[in-house]
Amino acid sequence: MGAAKPEHDEARRLSESRRSYVAEAFEAYNRGLLNGVTALLSKDVTAILAGATVLHGREGLVTDLRRRMEEDLADGVRLRLTNVLASRDLFVIEGAFENPPDDPFHCPPAMVEVHLLRGGLTDRHVIVVGARVAGASTAMLLARRGLKVLVVDRTTFPSDTLSTHQVQLPGVARLKRWGLLDRVIASGAPAARHVRFDPGLVVLECRFPAYQGVDALYSPRRTVLDGILVDAAREAGA
Repeated sequence: MGAAKPEHDEARRLSESRRSYVAEAFEAYNRGLLNGVTALLSKDVTAILAGATVLHGREGLVTDLRRRMEEDLADGVRLRLTNVLASRDLFVIEGAFENPPDDPFHCPPAMVEVHLLRGGLTDRHVIVVGARVAGASTAMLLARRGLKVLVVDRTTFPSDTLSTHQVQLPGVARLKRWGLLDRVIASGAPAARHVRFDPGLVVLECRFPAYQGVDALYSPRRTVLDGILVDAAREAGA
């Protein structure tokens, strides 16, 4: 416990320093000034916004942020800081949008930003929390588009988890599109092309229709499927 105290003290000092800076930046934002909010952005920053809009470069992102800020302020929205946590290499900003009484859902109720720093500037474009099916595939796709992605998870891989037993046709089609279906098949995961429902009074039998080039369901264990997606994310650079 004694050995950890200096690190805790440093984290507390950095958090207080960052909180003071971010609080001033939020106050300036509410007055229509962006300098404090954008000061930590590197020149080659990339941002993915609502609607899958991708912006490359600090100048383009600042232009878009200014437009959004001016629209929100004109509509009566204000940004309030709720918490800041920091270390030498990372800091987290938590904030809340205060919407006007006549439009309480104008903006989401809260926002969170996670910054991984190098040389004082944000080094990672995206941080994905959770590395199973959704998280690993998201990280893989973003990394394949050239973004710097960090993925964090509290468990290690391969590891099992509760799950349904089949990947349905749309999911199989995505695996094929991502170039990963052959890995699933090579793992020995069984394919199902024929289905039989027998509720008692009637029996229904059919084959699955072809969908985007696939015609079978597959049933990989989560130790297999999650591992394939995590490996693919790593190969993409996440």
